Amino acid sequence: MEARGRYRCAGQVGEAGSRIARVALGCFCLFGQLLLTVPSIASALPDNRGWELVSPVQKNGGQISTPAEAGPGTFRAATQGGAVAYASKASFAGGSGAAPFSQYVSARSADGWVTQNITPAHLTGAYEDSPYLVFAADLSRALLANPARCPAGDPCPEGFKLRDNLTGATLASLEDPGEFDSASEDLSHVFLRKGADFYRWSPPSPALVKLSGDPAEDEITFFVEAGHLYRRAGGSTTDLTPAGGVNAFLGADTTGSTAYYRVAEGLWRWRQGAGTTQVVTGVGVGALADTSQMTSGVTADGSRLLFTTAAKLVQADGNFAADVYQWQVQGLGTCANPSGCVDLISAGLAGSSTFVGASANGNDVFFTTDRSLVWNDPDSVDLYDARVGGGFPEPVEPPLCVGDACQVVPPAAEDPVLTTTLPGVGNPAERYRAYGAKARCPKGKALKTVKRKGRLVQRCVKVKAKERGRGR
Repeated sequence: MEARGRYRCAGQVGEAGSRIARVALGCFCLFGQLLLTVPSIASALPDNRGWELVSPVQKNGGQISTPAEAGPGTFRAATQGGAVAYASKASFAGGSGAAPFSQYVSARSADGWVTQNITPAHLTGAYEDSPYLVFAADLSRALLANPARCPAGDPCPEGFKLRDNLTGATLASLEDPGEFDSASEDLSHVFLRKGADFYRWSPPSPALVKLSGDPAEDEITFFVEAGHLYRRAGGSTTDLTPAGGVNAFLGADTTGSTAYYRVAEGLWRWRQGAGTTQVVTGVGVGALADTSQMTSGVTADGSRLLFTTAAKLVQADGNFAADVYQWQVQGLGTCANPSGCVDLISAGLAGSSTFVGASANGNDVFFTTDRSLVWNDPDSVDLYDARVGGGFPEPVEPPLCVGDACQVVPPAAEDPVLTTTLPGVGNPAERYRAYGAKARCPKGKALKTVKRKGRLVQRCVKVKAKERGRGR
């Protein structure tokens, strides 16, 4: 099956339904699902990375979705790192949900990640799909589609809203039946398509300007056709892979000078002026059988490729399920291999993981996983950040006692109503049964307080004949 579409680093919709959004890194491609995996122990993560739990522990019984489920516009990592937008079918972190998905933004603090529910409360239950189409590069604003019906049950006018994610205020709105095509990084320009025509909306202006052609003509774009990867720039198109065999485009840097793609069982890198090089091998056909829902990402400078696969690319990967991997060039992070390094970003020990986004430099790599990777994760599907220099220390429990208070606590007294064994060093254990406050010893013995090893204890001891009958 051929993969055909217009892939652009500022676009959203491909000609054959394939979609790509320019996220905080170079390009975030979503064709369906790329099945790639890699295992890892936190202490063995590359580039001195540490796992951080981004989504809240309490999620109202729900879990985090993926871009394939909620739509690529619902997930985005902030270009500068330290923040990420994501979606869930559950409503938590305050606010109310708008079925079927609620939208969230989490930001990193010194003590952990803080989550804000940014779902429009007044439109709860009004959407048939996720309302979020695209986020600004810094996540400060977002473009929403009007719902198919308003809360009152009346149809809402077709159109769009530009929303401030901090205050929840609507900054601008447009009533128009056009289809969303793409947007600038700061959302100052939104491009719509009506049939073969393209239009530009520049909020807060209510005007819609018809363009002379496809806005992508002014950009560098990549597309796959008949097994070949093409690059279009300045009105001319170049076949980057004359030998053919390309079955997926993985992404490109922001300048269009580096692109990644897949051929057979390997992942390849094209660089302008340097040609093509295979960077990852052993990605079996079986592990990549379903390319309709593939997620991958390329950093802004093209030096890192992030992807998801069920293939075992490193020895530490032992779960035979989807994991998140990284390939990076020599000299970046902890990579010293001249041909680059392949490293596991997720756990690779149990469960599965999916890449969902990264910062422009790739220092923040976000992924969802159903495996608990930190001490406070209750083991549901959560969002994590494999952050360079990251990881929060586990809380240290205070000591139970300090100084003189740390003395051995004597055992609690046993219930005298119960049958109790009173062992004595060098002596056989004696049993007695207590009835209320009165204890009974065997015939010929009586319960007395005696001194043993410097302390007073109660024992059943033999009594003289004249003492028998008293206080048994």
